[in-house]
Amino acid sequence: MSPVYVEVLLPLPTQKCRYTYAVPVGMQSTELLYKLVCVSFGHGKVYSGVVVEVLSVPPDPSINYKSIIEIYPYPPLPTFSISLLEWVAEYYMCSQGEVLKAMIPAAYRPDGEAHYGVDEERLEASGDDNLLRALSALPKRFTLKQFKQTYPETTFKLLLELLHQGIIILSDEQGMAPRPKVVKGWGVSSSFLSDSSKLDHAREMLKRSRGAIRVFEQIVSVHDARLKSGDRDADSPLLPVALISLAERYGVGIAVIKKLRDLGVFEEQEVLLDIQQHRQIQETLVEDDLSSSLKVQYPDAPIVLAHIEASNLSQRVPYALISETLRTGGQVLLLCPTQEALHELEPLLISYYSEHSLFPFHSNIPPYKRNNTWYEALQGTSGLYVGLRKAVWLPFRALKTVIILDEEHVGYRQFEPAPRFNALNVSLVLAKYCRAQAIMTTASPSVERQLLAHEGRYAYLNLPSREPDNNSATLQLISLKDSFKKNKVRGRLLSFEVLDALRENIQAGGKALLLLHRKGYARYVTCEDCGMTLECPQCNVTYRYFENNKNIVCPLCGHHDAVPHSCPDCGQTSLTFGGTGIERLAQEVRYIYPEVSTTVIGEESEAEGMASDILLSSDYEIPRKILRALSLIVIVQFDLLTMKHDFRANERAYRLLCHCQNEAPKLRKFIIQYLSEHQNALLAFQAKDYNLLFEHELQQRALVKYPPFSRMIDAYVESSDKRQAYDLATLFVDRAQQLTELSVFGPAPLPVRKKWVEAGYKLTFMIPIDEDLRAMRRYLEDLAGEILADKAARATRIYFDVDPL
Repeated sequence: MSPVYVEVLLPLPTQKCRYTYAVPVGMQSTELLYKLVCVSFGHGKVYSGVVVEVLSVPPDPSINYKSIIEIYPYPPLPTFSISLLEWVAEYYMCSQGEVLKAMIPAAYRPDGEAHYGVDEERLEASGDDNLLRALSALPKRFTLKQFKQTYPETTFKLLLELLHQGIIILSDEQGMAPRPKVVKGWGVSSSFLSDSSKLDHAREMLKRSRGAIRVFEQIVSVHDARLKSGDRDADSPLLPVALISLAERYGVGIAVIKKLRDLGVFEEQEVLLDIQQHRQIQETLVEDDLSSSLKVQYPDAPIVLAHIEASNLSQRVPYALISETLRTGGQVLLLCPTQEALHELEPLLISYYSEHSLFPFHSNIPPYKRNNTWYEALQGTSGLYVGLRKAVWLPFRALKTVIILDEEHVGYRQFEPAPRFNALNVSLVLAKYCRAQAIMTTASPSVERQLLAHEGRYAYLNLPSREPDNNSATLQLISLKDSFKKNKVRGRLLSFEVLDALRENIQAGGKALLLLHRKGYARYVTCEDCGMTLECPQCNVTYRYFENNKNIVCPLCGHHDAVPHSCPDCGQTSLTFGGTGIERLAQEVRYIYPEVSTTVIGEESEAEGMASDILLSSDYEIPRKILRALSLIVIVQFDLLTMKHDFRANERAYRLLCHCQNEAPKLRKFIIQYLSEHQNALLAFQAKDYNLLFEHELQQRALVKYPPFSRMIDAYVESSDKRQAYDLATLFVDRAQQLTELSVFGPAPLPVRKKWVEAGYKLTFMIPIDEDLRAMRRYLEDLAGEILADKAARATRIYFDVDPL
């Protein structure tokens, strides 16, 4: 048999991450392409990778290539997974190895850098004294290299076997091989129903119990009818469940079910679910407006942007469309932007599709469940796969529909760890490769997506505006300028109208929320004598003061310190606190309403917060659980939302207003205080007209050539040498400016948050929309490579963030 060689992609953070290996004769008969394999790499290290190419001739015949150690017993990755991996690496300017590391759970790619532990019970049960002594000598967390040093006679195949047996476990993941999806409980005994003597005995024993004999005869008649119809599954028509569930199913008490169990009618069962069983347990749903509109208007459109005005989260899910896809044996991916949104929907989805059809994939579930979900996707199991941004890496085999909720949300963006990607963009490419339909649903579309829909790149579905449950809520706009002029402001930022509304709300037994987007107690600490303001020594940014811990904190890097007793410059004890933060506002509210319970969200437990009459928050995202309980919402200073150093600030302010109103069904009054007149986001919200915002944003961004009229790429230069970081960042800017098509901004200093980094700088590149983005990315990558090729740049790292949010 002629030798076979393979190209293996390894999860390395370097541009070169494909290496050639020989295939031992005993493994050549198996399918190799896109299989997960184990190989040795470097001195004493092992890695798991994926075969991306099979070669009959080695690239260099003079090299004695290493052999692969093991082919993992999993199905090969789908072809589209490799195509998606290559696209992400090119578009987001990272290595293919970094994408592979994100795409394959650690449990399926054990390597020499991972840390492991020992399951003591399984180790003792193995009865291997040599192994017991070797593992006992290891620390609680160890690498495979340490294990081989302690137990030299082992082979890597044995290590894999120990991983599969569960004797060695991944320290972080706690689960190696996929566990079959098993349903345990009680079900009808097929052997009992097939024995006529047992049936006669049961009828004799149950003749005095009306409920029991009714259930018994119902079970027998259903079984006989299935046998006559030729149903092969007549002996196990239903999945096993708890005894109490059987009582509910047949409409009798638990005592009746126990009596039937004692006679042998019901027996304990353990069923391994397969794809067909998944299809059988789907529920039939009533048609919803979104699904109906999609089915009629865009049944075959590859990408649909569904703008559902005045809708809450649950109204933006096409339930009937999901049900139809599952009935045909397809897979559905449902992406949520946050954990809070996912937890809000999960109970509803379980009630519609049952737990056996729902496959969660997010960090708040046990690792073994995530591993199971990944393996079910790889096998092509029909179901609804629900998760956050990392769910786009699942290796689907039968993906038919991709649904992205709230497409405009920043939660779809990942920055650390690499790859730095936007899950929305990746999901659209995933749908394209799988020939699935992608549906983006939103109550306030992003400007970029809305423009693509207007240009015909996406199908656009605009459902008629629905008045939410709180359509009786009144909107009140208050000019703080007028209130200050008339001396009608108390508590620093609370107008008399807000105080009256709070008082009325308290008397009516309602719950109120005050939103002020300033963290801490005061915006700055200054000396009255010399005018010096305390600043962060690392970032040269004004400190904020937090009353709760008596600390001054840098808003950029988080550097904190105790408040000095005197001015560091003049030595006078005349330090004062300026500006109003959320803590200071809470202090004022407690002073005005001493008899009312007041809480700042995040300072107390959730239960204590929900019990308070007045809540305060400085966050953009208000939990829906809190919004559902509110009867009054006050935006204390709306201008803070639109004055942020972000060209999308106006768009995000509009989204916040819509979010607060749409998700608060008990809302009676919505008050917005502002300083500047004619703010577009506020005018659009007041008029209930998204197009006002959209047209204004297009005009403003076109003037300065911001997205969607250009593309943005941020470059980060980090180094353990401060001087080197600045010199290389400046060199990068100078070299990049030689290309006239690029507009370059920076270098801007970054906060220092990493242990090895002494200084960092950010560069922003603006690329005209009509330029070749692929060529520009390649140019910037080559330029960074040339800069880092200098020996003096060894302590420096350069990485990119494409389409930053």
